[in-house]
Amino acid sequence: GQEAFGESAPRISTLHSYACRVLRNQGFRVGYDGDLYFADAAASDDEGNTLLGDLLPLVARDGCRSVPQLRHQLELMKEAWRDCVDTGTLQEPTRTILRSALALCKSFRLVDWDHTIPLAYDLLNDSEHRPEWIVRIKHFFVDEFQDTNRAEQEIIRLLGCSSESMVIVGDDDQSVYSGRGGSP
Repeated sequence: GQEAFGESAPRISTLHSYACRVLRNQGFRVGYDGDLYFADAAASDDEGNTLLGDLLPLVARDGCRSVPQLRHQLELMKEAWRDCVDTGTLQEPTRTILRSALALCKSFRLVDWDHTIPLAYDLLNDSEHRPEWIVRIKHFFVDEFQDTNRAEQEIIRLLGCSSESMVIVGDDDQSVYSGRGGSP
């Protein structure tokens, strides 16, 4: 009946919206309390320019004294997140800028789009604190797998470990996100 369907109704979302929901529910465990905002921190739009303008005075030093230089440093961080690279291995000044950028983002309750997946992975990887609504999901369908990057592949692998089934579909002839790490 309808009551049973409510418990097992399909839930449809993108991988990023799923990660955003995890962060909204569990972000307090990693220092993100309250309403969260998601944006591309290195973008050339109003949000990105505002963040870069606020961050630059905090990190201005040799090798990073202008917004374009800072944008380049943020792109190096974002690439590390997408590729599952330990950010502690980043070279200077990127590693120091990362610490300042994360502190500033947390103060604004802002999460960079490329950081959502690694943050959600860290939260989901702790099975002791995994939310019940996630544990109840038994079947996953992943579409456009050819456009996933390493971090997204890792969270998909993690979800697959606790599921009853997972269907993954992709077309290696139509990858449109290779610029952000998508890899057939």
